[in-house]
Amino acid sequence: MEDKDKKLFAELVRGAELAFANAEQLFQEAELLRERKHFARSAFLHQISMEECAKVDMIGEAATSLILGHAVKMKGLLKGMRDHKQKNFVNAYMSGVSEAEKAARENNDVKGSIEAFEKWQGEIHLFLNTAKNASMYVDFVDEEFVAPVERIDEEGALAIAAVNHYFMTVTGPRLRALKRAFENPDAAVAETQWFKERLVALRKEKPNLSMKELQDAYQAIVVEMAQKFRKS
Repeated sequence: MEDKDKKLFAELVRGAELAFANAEQLFQEAELLRERKHFARSAFLHQISMEECAKVDMIGEAATSLILGHAVKMKGLLKGMRDHKQKNFVNAYMSGVSEAEKAARENNDVKGSIEAFEKWQGEIHLFLNTAKNASMYVDFVDEEFVAPVERIDEEGALAIAAVNHYFMTVTGPRLRALKRAFENPDAAVAETQWFKERLVALRKEKPNLSMKELQDAYQAIVVEMAQKFRKS
């Protein structure tokens, strides 16, 4: 990479580190509130923590694009980082696979798989956004005004905390991979280019793979890449 790109890459990594550190602080503060039985506010901080996790993934995508030699549009990245819906949609990629998407994959239904995932994204956003609003605002529900303390109980706060804990555990390794790339950007470029070329070659060699076969082949390439480029 050119010096200006290395400088931007370093700043992207720093931004990801700051976002994850903030996610950890929010998690800890949310747990303190839950221990004091402030369940609604605890759920709210867990929600914001999850959105900070999504930022790490968004920054990581931008950094990968930079490694591949593409320009990073910071204006678009920053706009996305401020968009609650987009952050929830990003987190959907880190969530489990819905039953509908699993079924579509087993039937090698690409269109159905995409549609199922997009529906899943919408459901995740609706769940998280509804819970966040319920934890902060007085609302009118079933012909009555209700306060956050009436809508988020201890069980609800624990459920949101568990979801956030999951996102924290899957975001940490992504940040470590980004930091490893920062420590040796030239090696990261070589690794990413190799991975891209390997995928292109796979699609040319075996263009008719089923979705299950393609997924298995992808995982095999990830393992091969780890063995090739990483000693530890």
